[in-house]
Amino acid sequence: EERGWELMWLATGLFACSQSLLKELTLFLRTRRHPISQDSFQRLQKTLRNGQRKYPPHQVEVEAIQHKTTQIFHKVYFPDDTDEAFEVDSSTKAKDFCQNIAQRLNLRSAEGFSLFVKIADKVISVPEGDFFFDFVRHLTDWIRKTRPSRDGVAPQFTYQVFFMKKLWTNTVPGKDRNADLIFHFHQELPKLIR
Repeated sequence: EERGWELMWLATGLFACSQSLLKELTLFLRTRRHPISQDSFQRLQKTLRNGQRKYPPHQVEVEAIQHKTTQIFHKVYFPDDTDEAFEVDSSTKAKDFCQNIAQRLNLRSAEGFSLFVKIADKVISVPEGDFFFDFVRHLTDWIRKTRPSRDGVAPQFTYQVFFMKKLWTNTVPGKDRNADLIFHFHQELPKLIR
């Protein structure tokens, strides 16, 4: 039964069922006393609001539910060599993730900022409309396909998430002190030292 609830939790965060089944599923989730049923119902509502994912769950999502946790925190690195953990879920899009980071860091605006994923020797910007875990899943799958396996074992890749300034138009030094201290100075310094 537990594995069935784990699967329900994963599925409701990926896609919604057909309209003919939706009423039954909603009733089922709302009337069960299992701890995961209410969270699955909320995930289903978010999926209906935000749209369906394109890829299967990322390993981080699978491991979270297998360890009986429905909260996922992801470490994000900044140019000033600091990092913080942010909560993400199956329905988190890159744009929302950027907004959450900007709010926590007390930035005046998230405009011009982007998430970047560093994996193997590549650093790739996450499109703002993509679901965060879809992008990471797609990227790790792509890296696995392009990298040869050794002795028939597919290589495991870890990745890091960075939040940095991507577009510098409309950036006025001194207008946003936190952005200057965390991002602007540290991102531009290597260009000046060359």
